[in-house]
Amino acid sequence: MEDFFLSGKNWQELVDYANKSDISPILLYPLSGFVNQKGISCGIICIGKEIGKAKSKSAVVVVKVGDDIRSVLEKNTSLHIYGMEFHSNKDFVHFRNSGLNQILVAIAKKNNHKFVFNFADFLKVKDSRKSKILGRVKQNMTMCKKAGVEYSFRSFATDILGIKDFTSLKKLLESNKAEEVVFGKD
Repeated sequence: MEDFFLSGKNWQELVDYANKSDISPILLYPLSGFVNQKGISCGIICIGKEIGKAKSKSAVVVVKVGDDIRSVLEKNTSLHIYGMEFHSNKDFVHFRNSGLNQILVAIAKKNNHKFVFNFADFLKVKDSRKSKILGRVKQNMTMCKKAGVEYSFRSFATDILGIKDFTSLKKLLESNKAEEVVFGKD
């Protein structure tokens, strides 16, 4: 299993724990602080405006999107994209506003993008919004599965507790025989 970790003071501790747990870590740095560590897969986490600079420094680029999702999908190739479900737009009367639609998913397939669910951001959301976000996630997973676009869960952990919470979620979903969920598989 592959997972994203955010760089910080304790990145070595995260990597050591991941290696003991059969997790292949990818350490994510902000664009301004990118350092390529020996023996560790590294990547850059950025926003839409920084993609060009990020792609010149690293092969793994993780982009947080907002209203600019279509332009990010159309103008770039091979990105990991997250943050669609966390927008504050209201759902419509008869369907959810999940941040994705069939057109965006088709563009993502054409340009070889992968969608990622940020579990650390999910833990920070108020309990009253969690069910709405999970509904959006399920809708996005269904659209991506139909179109053949990868949609996976990643922990984006900054400490070992974040990895353990993520592992607990994985076990919960598997025990409830939820739909096939991809956890960090590339």
